[in-house]
Amino acid sequence: MKIVDTMPDSVRSVVLRVDYNFPLGADGTVADATRVDCTRETINFLLGAKKRVRLLTHWGRPGGQPNKGLSSELLVPHIENVLGRQVAFDPQALSGAYQEPEADFVLCENVRFYEGEESNDPAFVEALAQRGDVFVNDAFPVSHRVHASVVGLKNFLPSYVGYGCCKEWKNVQAVRDNLAHTCVIAGGGKVRTKLPLLCKLLPKVPQVLLGSLLARALQDFLQKKHSDEESQGWAKIVSEHIDKIVMPVDVLTFDGARPWGECPIDDVKDIGPRTLEVYTQEISKAQCVFMNGPVGQYEFSVGSQGTRGIADAIAWRASKCKNFHALFGGGDTVAAVMRHLDLSQQGLWEGELAFSPSGGALLHAMTYGALPGLEGLCI
Repeated sequence: MKIVDTMPDSVRSVVLRVDYNFPLGADGTVADATRVDCTRETINFLLGAKKRVRLLTHWGRPGGQPNKGLSSELLVPHIENVLGRQVAFDPQALSGAYQEPEADFVLCENVRFYEGEESNDPAFVEALAQRGDVFVNDAFPVSHRVHASVVGLKNFLPSYVGYGCCKEWKNVQAVRDNLAHTCVIAGGGKVRTKLPLLCKLLPKVPQVLLGSLLARALQDFLQKKHSDEESQGWAKIVSEHIDKIVMPVDVLTFDGARPWGECPIDDVKDIGPRTLEVYTQEISKAQCVFMNGPVGQYEFSVGSQGTRGIADAIAWRASKCKNFHALFGGGDTVAAVMRHLDLSQQGLWEGELAFSPSGGALLHAMTYGALPGLEGLCI
């Protein structure tokens, strides 16, 4: 793997792609800037090695047009607060002639203010590349995007992987290398986004445990007559491996537990207590667990019990099984699990439980074993 610390000492300036796409609160202000932590190690290394660092990020969906409300300049105080160091803002247009800023640590304007970003326009790539001698990708969550600041720069400049991106890739590989002993827990409710992953994993894993809403969505999908070839292919694979899919036996509603097949979908909030017992038994036999999506609507108190119970079961298994590995993937999953688990009290050490806030990139990496933004950089 071409990690950032393998670059030549002669390198002076680095274009560093980060993912500072901070979520906004109801009042339109930044609600959470913790994803800066994922890039802290890479930034500290580069600045400690006396490199000039130019940060590139996207923020929101400005649609290829400037938008003052989504200017990267608004992110500066939040980045400074997390990193504890000063960040200069470079207001220069990313598509024009470039004049080197005096500051060593600079945040550039939102790359999605330019249509050339999402189209991976070669002229825009070349303009971005003026900012450094090399390119470093430390933005795993966008590494499935064939965009100028991800794939374009990787193919234009000598390129390396940041520490945060490297860690996420290794966590994915730790699961993919052990699929024969991996218990998959799939939650959420959008079956279309999960089908490619499920169809890749089902032939290789011993079982897949489904969350309350995803189980109903998959059941509805299988009962439909599909005219398109892709859906027919998915339905065929799922049907061939249906014995590996563990469905809920009961669910939780605002009125308590009810049998799985007797509850309208709009009333379902979580897996029920009998289902949690079944899932806990499966987890207790696994050497590896991959959880993607909460098993209930965790924003409700009644909908968070299943996810909390599964997190406890995984933590218990980690404390009892040598060489155990679990990967919790997706922003909602990480938020639900980390809010509940106190890792300092679980007797766990680095490497047993891994957390990835990435959404589409994680699903892409788990499904296909590759990412466009890391192709050629990871072994």
